[in-house]
Amino acid sequence: MVAVLIALLSSVFWGVSDVLGGIAARGSTVLRATAWAYLGATVTMLIVVMARSGEWSTAMLVAATVAGVTNVLGLLAFYAAFASGPMGPMGAIVGATQAVVPVVAAVIWKHETLGLVAFAGMGIAILGSVLIGIAEGRGAGRATFRPIIWAVIAGLFFGSTVTALGMAPHSAGLLTPAVEMVIGLGIIGVLLLAVRGSTRIGYAFGSIGSTRPGAQPSRRAIGIAVIGGVVLAAANSTEVLALQAGSLAAVGVVISLYPVTTAVLAWVFLKEHLRALHLIGIAAALGGCALLALS
Repeated sequence: MVAVLIALLSSVFWGVSDVLGGIAARGSTVLRATAWAYLGATVTMLIVVMARSGEWSTAMLVAATVAGVTNVLGLLAFYAAFASGPMGPMGAIVGATQAVVPVVAAVIWKHETLGLVAFAGMGIAILGSVLIGIAEGRGAGRATFRPIIWAVIAGLFFGSTVTALGMAPHSAGLLTPAVEMVIGLGIIGVLLLAVRGSTRIGYAFGSIGSTRPGAQPSRRAIGIAVIGGVVLAAANSTEVLALQAGSLAAVGVVISLYPVTTAVLAWVFLKEHLRALHLIGIAAALGGCALLALS
């Protein structure tokens, strides 16, 4: 039960981070906003690690490296899906696909035994996320095949990130997500240099909505991105704590419920209307979490 509650908190942090990142990207570019967010997350994680040390090991480095690479690749696919398809349905596909990967990994590699209640909770929670995505996509137009593929790829990469963090030794503590953030920041730095140095690469990133020619980040956008990075660090930290306290399968599913947070924040702060389907989806997601906590 404790692991599910921590995972739910992590899911909330992920949703808040996504919203702040989206706002920052409007005043800058996706790639630059992501770079500032990663910088804020990295500094925060390094401060946390200084206060709470972990044990270095080859297994920790492998897990952190895999998580760092797959998370950045997931973000790029995520933006590609949103650039050419309606955001609500695409987010639902990403979340549902992301949820499946840790479950498969938990059963195959970690040999976790899951009861009927746990499977029912996972199914209901994923259904809730999908319903919210459908509600968000009402009136946004129909998605074509290409963005759907990008959304599935993003979900697979994000799910792989959760799985990699779940495979890290518990003795590493929060050192694993800290190294993950450092690696991710390095990759994004290389991508920024590549975009600046090559017109062809810049065009490729522009085609998926990650860059805009001549766009300069405002101080407000940078500040929001950095704050989003601090929240991102909180999301990563609580995610690892949840993975260390409970089942990879259950925690992976609960973490993927961040579309719930996004929908609620849009309702509270952006005054977006919550449809009946939103409420049903939120109820299903929370009900699924309750079943997972009881399993």
